[in-house]
Amino acid sequence: MTTATPPTRLPRNSASPGIDWRDQAACNNEDPELFFPTAFTQGWKTQTKQAKAVCASCPVRTTCLEWALETGQHSGVWGGMSAGERRGLRRPRETQQERCLRMQPWIEKQLAAGVMQKTIAAQLHVDPVLISKVIRMFQEERAAGVMEEVKAA
Repeated sequence: MTTATPPTRLPRNSASPGIDWRDQAACNNEDPELFFPTAFTQGWKTQTKQAKAVCASCPVRTTCLEWALETGQHSGVWGGMSAGERRGLRRPRETQQERCLRMQPWIEKQLAAGVMQKTIAAQLHVDPVLISKVIRMFQEERAAGVMEEVKAA
């Protein structure tokens, strides 16, 4: 079984600047396989509990968990949490509308180049109706800006 290993450049433990957090980890003297139980095989629950017990006394448990979340570790026990438990902690994903609003300059550039809304929607993997909606939002925002300029003049 192949285990995930952290890259060579890792965040430093803020409690002990200059020291790699892995050097302080309670798991240093454990078999790495302990932290990567094979799901649904005999003993995987016990193995997970044993790994979590090691993590419970770890001084860098939080840093380890943060690293696992930031780097998208999809397997193993990191920071005292299984992969399933970490999935519940992940930050909410950007909504499709938020992504379209963030992509406003690109969308407007595509429209100026004559690209059809349907094509833009396909490129962003969103519903064409959403593209129409955000384009209306862009236009309303632009119109409101023009109105402000007229009032100011």
